[in-house]
Amino acid sequence: GGKEAPAHDGDILAVTGLERHKRKQLILKPRKALEAYTAMLRYYVFTTFAEYLFCRELDFAGFKELVLSGNAEEENGIREWVNMGGQIVPAFRVDKLRYDIGQGRFSSWDAIHDEYRRWNDLYELDRLRHAGAIFGLLGEGDFESLDRAGFIDGLKRLRDTKQWICAQVYASRAKDFFDPFRKITYRNQAEMDAVAGKPEDNFFVKRSRKNFESFEVSLENLLEHL
Repeated sequence: GGKEAPAHDGDILAVTGLERHKRKQLILKPRKALEAYTAMLRYYVFTTFAEYLFCRELDFAGFKELVLSGNAEEENGIREWVNMGGQIVPAFRVDKLRYDIGQGRFSSWDAIHDEYRRWNDLYELDRLRHAGAIFGLLGEGDFESLDRAGFIDGLKRLRDTKQWICAQVYASRAKDFFDPFRKITYRNQAEMDAVAGKPEDNFFVKRSRKNFESFEVSLENLLEHL
C-alpha cells in the first residue's frame, strides 16, 4: 500500500529519488551494508596486491614505491575507469587519447589500436595503483601511511576472508543436499548420493577449495621474503 514502513534501529527513512515514486524510501540495515561493502573493498584491494606480488620478486619497500610512483594526473584519474568495448581503461588515458587525436598525433586506426595494446600492457600496474587509491577509502589512512606490519596484517586477513568464502561455497551447496524435502524423492541417503552426488564432490566446492589451497601456498611463500 501507500503506507511508509516504520524505521527500525539503524534503518534510514530516505528522501525521495531512489525510485520513481513520491513516497520516501526506507534504507534497511545501512550500517551492516557499509560494513559488508568495506569488507569487499578490502578484499579487492589486498587480492590485487597479492596477485601482483605473487608473480614478482619485490619486498614491501619496492612494492610501495611502485604503487606510489604515478604522476599527479594518474593519481587523480586512476579512480575512474571507462569500458572501451570490453577493455577497461583508466579515464585519464582515454581523455589523453581523445586529446591527442584532436591534435593530429594519431593519423590511423592502426596507430590508435597500438595505443589500445599499450593500455593492455599497463593494465596490471594501473589496477595496482587503483587498489592503492581505494585503500584510502577503508578508513585506515592513505596507502602512503601503510607500513610493512599493517600490510602483512592485511594479507593475513585476506587469507581469512578467502577461507570464509570457501566455507560459504560449501555451505551453499550443502544446504540443498541436507534439505529433508529434497530427500523425499529418494528411498534413502545412499540412493540420493548415488544420483545427486555429495556436496564435497560438487565442481564449485572442489574448485574453491583448490583455489584456496593454491592461494595459501603462494601467500606463505610471499610472506617469507616480503
